[in-house]
Parts: sequence; structure tokens; C-alpha cells
Amino acid sequence: MATLPQLGTNFDISLLDKIVDIFYNGTGEAQQKAQRELTSFQDDPNSWTKADQILQFSKNNNTRFIALSVLDKLIRTRWKSLPQEQRVGIRNFVVGMIISLVKDETKRGTLKENQLIHKCDLTLVEILKQEWPEGWPDFIPELIKSSTMDINICENNLVILKLLYEEIFDYSSGQMTQAKTTKMKKSMSEVCLQIYIHIIDILKLEKYSATLELSALECLLNYLEWVSPEYIFQSDVLQLLSSNYIKRSETRNLTIKCLTTITSVAVPKFPQNITQMVESFVYVLKNLTTDFPSASSGLKLTYASSNFTRQQFFQDLTTYLTKFLKVYREKLEVDNAELRTVLLTAHGYLVQLTRIDDTEIFKTCLDYWHELTSALFVEIQQYPIADLLPSLELSFEMKQSGAMSPQILKQVPLKKHIYEQICSQLRKIIITEKMVRPEEIIVVKDIDTGEVVREVVHDSEMLDLYYSEKETLVYLTYLDFDDTERIIMEELERQLNMLILYTNGEEENQNGWSWDNLNCLCWSIGSIPSTISEESENNFIKSILDKLTMIKDDHITNSNDRALFDSNVMYIVGQYPRFMKNHWQFLLQIINKLFQCMHDINEGIRDMACDTFAKIVSRCKYQFVINKPEDNTSSVPLIKNIIDNIKNITSDLTQPQLSSFYRSCAAVVREERNYTLRYQLLSDLMNFPNGGWKSILSLQLEVDTDDKFKGLIKILDVNIAVCESIGRHYAPQLEQINIDLIGLYGVASECIQNEIKNVQVNDTSKIRICRSIKRKILLLYKLFISDLNGVEFDKYLSPLLKLFLEVSMKDYRFGPTNFKEPEALLYANNVVLNCGQRYPDIVIIILENTFLSSLEMIKNDTDNFPEHRLYFYQLLRTITYKSFSVLIEFPINDFFKIFFDTICWSFKHHNREIEETGLQIAIDMLNNVDRLNDNTEFQTKFYQKYYLNLVNETLYALTDSDHQPAFAKQALLFRNLLMLTYDDRIPIPLTNTGDITGNYSNTIYLNEYITKLLTSAFLNLTVTQIENFLNALMKNYNNVALFTNTVSDFLIQSKEIGADPTDYFYDEETR
Repeated sequence: MATLPQLGTNFDISLLDKIVDIFYNGTGEAQQKAQRELTSFQDDPNSWTKADQILQFSKNNNTRFIALSVLDKLIRTRWKSLPQEQRVGIRNFVVGMIISLVKDETKRGTLKENQLIHKCDLTLVEILKQEWPEGWPDFIPELIKSSTMDINICENNLVILKLLYEEIFDYSSGQMTQAKTTKMKKSMSEVCLQIYIHIIDILKLEKYSATLELSALECLLNYLEWVSPEYIFQSDVLQLLSSNYIKRSETRNLTIKCLTTITSVAVPKFPQNITQMVESFVYVLKNLTTDFPSASSGLKLTYASSNFTRQQFFQDLTTYLTKFLKVYREKLEVDNAELRTVLLTAHGYLVQLTRIDDTEIFKTCLDYWHELTSALFVEIQQYPIADLLPSLELSFEMKQSGAMSPQILKQVPLKKHIYEQICSQLRKIIITEKMVRPEEIIVVKDIDTGEVVREVVHDSEMLDLYYSEKETLVYLTYLDFDDTERIIMEELERQLNMLILYTNGEEENQNGWSWDNLNCLCWSIGSIPSTISEESENNFIKSILDKLTMIKDDHITNSNDRALFDSNVMYIVGQYPRFMKNHWQFLLQIINKLFQCMHDINEGIRDMACDTFAKIVSRCKYQFVINKPEDNTSSVPLIKNIIDNIKNITSDLTQPQLSSFYRSCAAVVREERNYTLRYQLLSDLMNFPNGGWKSILSLQLEVDTDDKFKGLIKILDVNIAVCESIGRHYAPQLEQINIDLIGLYGVASECIQNEIKNVQVNDTSKIRICRSIKRKILLLYKLFISDLNGVEFDKYLSPLLKLFLEVSMKDYRFGPTNFKEPEALLYANNVVLNCGQRYPDIVIIILENTFLSSLEMIKNDTDNFPEHRLYFYQLLRTITYKSFSVLIEFPINDFFKIFFDTICWSFKHHNREIEETGLQIAIDMLNNVDRLNDNTEFQTKFYQKYYLNLVNETLYALTDSDHQPAFAKQALLFRNLLMLTYDDRIPIPLTNTGDITGNYSNTIYLNEYITKLLTSAFLNLTVTQIENFLNALMKNYNNVALFTNTVSDFLIQSKEIGADPTDYFYDEETR
């Protein structure tokens, strides 16, 4: 394959076409060689000089694309360095080429699909970003004038206007400086009216092109936000959109989006403007009926059978209706029959749209329903009902908690009466169709296998949806509990009837019996506790449970199905703690039922039982620790009975289930306020695990099998669960096993070292088990320490904590590198958080054993040992914040220098969390040094040895594009560094610390130092640009946001040659 000659007078375009063709269509060595040739051509700084020839004479569109890419690179990086004549020549050439291509493609009828024209349009927009408005002030008028030449040129001009808008308003961040963006936005607002009028004139054309209309609507959609509302109301745009363009299927989607934008941005100033908006809305609803199902019909099936474009319209219509009604609903609620009909019709559409199986549509509808129902609820709360109806019945009603009687509300002139039917339909949709799975762990039936399985909700989006649904249903229940209860009971009855048909083999309808429908109903019931008075709630729950029990006893025979049914019942009762607190015998029945479920052969059922028990405990803890006079079966608290029978209750539970059960019991124990009783309950609770613990430890661990280690792990899990729940009150238990834990930790470490010596591959099962033991012991101490206050830490330091700290830290230091536990660093971090300020000797122990050994692991790269690396920097941050004096006085030669270098090393990591942690350490370090009024010797030493180094390292991180994700934290550190100098808080002259000589103030010296660094790093920048950058920083350093934006502007300028040296946001003209 021939190679391209040097760029000269005999540049061979046909050869370039051949090379491009080989690159796109060839294979093997030829393709690789073609790639090298093209890369060399594109990297040549003079390649742009051949772009015009390539674009004119090349026969290959891919070659033309390469030429335009070369031109784009020139425009972005070197445009301002070109002479004015060349800039004008290039822009005129691009404009001429666009016009020529449009005319050529018009003849072929392929204008809309032509990618080359689109690429040329993007190149023109790149030029506009550099030239407009100062260098090309007449661009908009020229563009509008050229639109009269040809309908296709007009269409492409609309595309250019759309692209220009997107570049300025959507994609300018990180691409243009703040000052440039502000100027362009200001200029755009000045010419926006011209563009708007131009678009409206196009939309008024009687002879139209379908693609031109679409381009005009797309452009209008962008620019509406910047048109003054008065011009919107003065023009015909509302009438055009709502009367004409909404009718046609090809323009309907964009039309409804434009109307939505107008609703959002056009705030009416005069009554006639409001009338215009309402009339437009009326027109839209009327025109919808011509080619759209009525509000009373089912849109759900229509949506399911529609194509993508029509489904998109459903989504856009939903957004329009909800936005309009939020803003103008009050205008439609007036006592006017026609407007009231419009109001109810619009809400009727929304009810039907709510039923559609599309998450985004449902979320949009739900957001509106939440706003409407909350507004209706607030109206009731704020209305002076007691003054209007001062009757005894009302007075009694007003004292009750929860929803007010609907019969009373009917006597009050409330807006809720307008929406009675709408709210009732909405209640039914949520209760019977749309309630999603709540946060709790739920037992459901697997569709494929029919097995009962346990599902945990981790989808935060679905949880947000659930909470929004729950709140909406709560408001709906407050508005009319009788209707909510009616719908629930009717649905239960319907489910019963469908179940009878289903079990008899007579019903296969998809809307009949299904577990999903029952789950949805039960989740809805569980979402409305405490919305009614206590008495009404008692009657309501009793009715629900009676109906559910009847369904189960009479019609559910399969064991899996009965367990699944029980899970729904347990979910409901778990949501009504007030009911359980008031019905002790019922609570006992539920607890006993849960204990039975804990022996079920199905693991999912056992999970459900443990989770429901945990939920009940969390809401009724106090009931478990007091003697209930109505309990005739026992004279001791319920928790005492549970603990006494814990061995039998938990005999069939897996380890995670066992831990969950102990965690719940410990939460009850913590509720006991009497220290002696709490101590005894904890002792009884841990009696069974402690027995197993002593039994295993009585054997010789060094020669045992893995089963004994696994047994210890299970007991440790139980202790962790209890400690996690009971916190500082775990101390008596820790006192019993503390020495055992320390010994076991040492035995596990010794076992690991023996295994390493005995095998070639250091990954045996025993090593994994021993490491697990160590991690769990570390976690146990960490949890205990986390809940201690200062006084309690002091109390337990010597007898419980210090010995294990020393053992675990030395083990970390001297243990095999590949088997050091990262959790040891987390544990140490918690210790420093709790006592770092009061016990510097503890911090010294931690540093002595973790710092150098951890540094040795991470110093050679930025990837190995990721957990150790992250936890190590988190530990350093805590020490810097809590115990900085230890770092200063640490008894190792050059320790602080090593510490400083370690911080700077974090700046070079690609893990964002590590990098930002290191940056925060540096920020905290600067703050601590600045406050060292009692240690001026170290303060002086720091500024002499480390200050300028830190400036250098910070600038390196700031200007390295690989570290851009941490930009905000980098900019904050840079700002704090400069602030120390600019505020004259550095007590020594910096001239003695660097390589710039002269008698300068610290501010001048620092600026000279930074200028020297930047000029050597960015050869494309002039001294004037850097000086202006530093001047901007000096003006803005007291404002973090402005300072950060200024640094961002500099980074953008650093990619260009010949950029405007005054292009910074601090310039008063740009504010």
C-alpha cells in the first residue's frame, strides 16, 4: 500500500480515499497500516490546510468525515491563533459547503438522512462557539434571511439553530468557559425573539413540508424557554399548537411537548392570558377525541397495542396533563359547568393513564395524584370545621386521631367533593392493581417453579415508588376511609369468589384469582395504619383478618400456598403495632404462629417468620419486657419465656435466621431499663451460645477439624448480632469471653502461618475459615466500640479493649502480607474515632503497627490490595482529624515526610474514593497546621518543606484529565492553599523555600511560582493568560463556587492555543 506524501502542493486525495477505504473495508496488516497512515495524517498540525480540498474533491464520504474531524480539532484548539482572514475564509467555506450539499441532496430527496450535512452543521456550530456573537454578530439575521432561499435550506437552518441551542444550554459545561457561556446565553436571549418569530412564520405556512414542520417544532421546543411570556401570549402559537398541530399524528408528539413547555415557562400576567391557557387546554382535550380513546374507555389495552411513537405520545400527554393541572387546576374548579366538565375529563384521562403498565407514566401520574390528594387533605386540616359545625358529635370526632367521618365532611364546602368519583377510582386502582412491593422482605411465589421464595427489595427506585404510593393512599384514606374500606372488602370478596372458581377449575381469566392480586391488596392494607381512629382501626383489622382466615381455612390446602398466605397475614399485622399493643392475646397468637413457622421445612417461610418477628419487636419492644395483667398464662415478661425456650424455638433455623432471631431478642433486652434485670436477661439469652462456646474451646483447637472452627464462627455470628442490637450493654457478655476471643484470634493467626508453611497454594479451606474467625472478632469489637461514649470507653479500656488492640495491631504488623486483615484497619479507625483526642498513646500503638506495613503493601502501584488501601487512607484521615499532634510528634525519623508523601500518593489513584479521601486529609492537615499557634516550630517547618510541594502536587492532580472526577475536592484544596498566602497567614517568607529568587511578598512569590509551573506544563498558554487566571483566583478565593468555576475555565482554556486571556468569570462585564 502506498503511503501519503508530506503535506505539500501535490497532496493526493485519490490516494487518501484508497487508504480510507482500506481502513474501513480491509483486514489484517493492510488495515493496520492504513490506520497508522490516517493517524499520522490527523496528528499533523497542518492537516487542516487540506480539509477544503478533501471536502471538495474526495469521492469517499468517510474521507470527508475525517477532513471535518480535523477541522473540528483545529476549531476547538487553535482557532483563536489563526489570522482573521483565515477564520472568515474557513467559516465561509463551511457555510458554502452546507448550502451546496443541501441543494444536491434536495434533488435526491435524502436531506433528512444525510449524515455528511449533519456533520457539517456540527462543524459550523463549533465555529459559532468561537465566533458568535463578537466575531459574527449578524449570524442569526443572515441565517433567517437565507431561509427564504429554499425550503430545504430553511429546514437545515432550523437544525443548526437547534444544535446551537443544545451546545450553549445543554452541553456547555466543561466545554466552554463560564464567561463565554454567559455571553452566549445573553446574546441568545437578545436574538431569541427573532428566532421565535421566524419559527412561528414557518408554522403558519399553508403549503408545508412534513419534515420542515417537525424541524420547526423541534426548534420551537428548545427556544420556548427563552421567549418572554408576553410574546407567547401575543403570538398565535397556542392556537396553532392546540387547534392545528395536535390533530395530525406526525406532529402530535412534538406539539404536546411544546404545550408542556409553555405551561412550565409562560407565567400569565393578565387574566386574558390565563383565559388563553385554559382555552388552549380545552382545545387539546376536544381534539384528542378525534383520534384518541375517550377518557371513559380503557387506555391500558390501547397503549399495549400501540407502536412506539404512539406510546411516546401517551407519556407526553401524561406530562402535559399533570403539569397543566398543577398550575391551572384552581381555574377549572370554579362554578362553571363547561370548565368543570373539562376538569373532570382531564382527570378521567389521568385515571385511565394511571392504569397503563408503564413505570414512567405511572410515576408521572402518581406524582400528580400525590400533589392533588395532599392539597385536598391540607384543605380539610386548615378549614375551620369546628366553627362551622360546633356539635357534640363533631367535637368528639375532632378529638379522635385519623380520618374524619365522611358524613361530617359532606356538610362542609370542600374541593374534595369535586373529586369524589375520581378519588374512588384512584383508590381502587392503587389497592387492586398498582401497589408495588414494600421495603420489607417479602415471601412470594416463584412464577416458574411455583415454590415459595424469599425476595428482598434492593431497587431504590421501586422503594421510592412504594413510599409515594403509600403516602397517596394514606391521603386518600384520610379523605374517605369508608370508601377505602369498601374497596378493600369488595376486593377480598372478589378474590374469594375467584379463588373458589379457580380451585374448581372454572376460572382461568387473567383478571381472576392470582397471588399477585392478593399480594397487592395486602400491601395496600399494610400501607395505611394509623389513618383512622383506634376503635375504627381495631374493627377494620378484625374484619380483614376474619376474612383472610376464612379464605385460608376453607380454600387454601397446599402447604406452600398456606405458608404464602400466612406471610401476607403476618405482613399486615406487622404494620399495625397499635392494634397488637391493644390486643395482647392476639399478639401472643401471632408470636406463637411465627415460632411454628420457624420450624417449617421451607426456608423462605422460616425467613419470613424471622423477619416478621424482627418487625414486630421493633415496634412493640416495650410489650415484651413488661408483665401483662391480662396474660393469664404467665407471670413473667414475654421475652423471659422466649429466652427460656430459645433452644427449641431456634432448633431448625439456619445461621442467618438464628442471627436475626438473636438480634431481635437483644433489641428487647436493650429496652429493659433496670440494669439488674437487663443483665440477667442478657445472661440468659447468651446462655445457650456460651455453652457451645465453652464446649468447643475446651478441646485442643490446634489439632481439631474444620468443623470446630465453623462452630465457633456460628457462635461469633450470634454474638455479633446481639452486640449490633444491644450496643454498649453487651459489655457483661464481652467480659465473659474477652480472654477467649484474644486467645482465639492468636490461634487463628498461628494456624494461618502453619498452613502457609505446609502448602504451596495459600488458599486452603482452613486458612479461609481462620481468616473468617479473625474478621468476625474484629467486627465484634468494632461494633461494641462504636456504641460507647467517652466515659464508657474510659471505663472499659483497660479491662476489655487495650489488650485486644495491642494483640490485633501486632498481628497486623507482623502477619504475612497477603493475609493481613483489612478489617483490622476499620477496627483501628473506630478506636481512633472514639478516643483519638484523649489517648494519644493508643493512636501511637495503631500507627506503629499499621502505617509502614500498610504503606509497604500499596506503595508500588495503585491497584493491589484495594480494601487495605481504602481503609488505610480512611484511618489516616481519622487520625489527621482527631489526633494530628501524634503525627507531628511520632517517634520515627522523617515520619511526617513519609506521611506527607503518602497523602500525595493518594492523589494519583484512579479510585475516586481513595483520591478524595487523600484530598480531604490534605485539607484537614492544612487546617490543623494553620491552627498550630502553640507549635510555631512545626508550623514554620511545614511551610518551609511542604507547602509549595503540596501546591505542586495539587496542580498536577487538577490538570490531569484522568483525575477529573475528583475535581471539586481538588479545587477546594487548591483554594485553601492559596487562601493561606492571600490572607497572609503564613508566618515565614516563601522566598526561602523555592527556586525563585528576589525580595517578594508571599502573594507575589506564590503567583510567580504557579506561573512558572503552568508555563512549563502548558506551552500553548501565554504568561498573560496565566496572570489573568491568577488575578481571577485572587478575586474569587473567598467564594468557593466562583473559585471552582474559575479553575474549571482555566482547564478549558489550557486545551486551546490562543484562547482569550480575559475569558474568566470574574470579569465584571460577564456578571
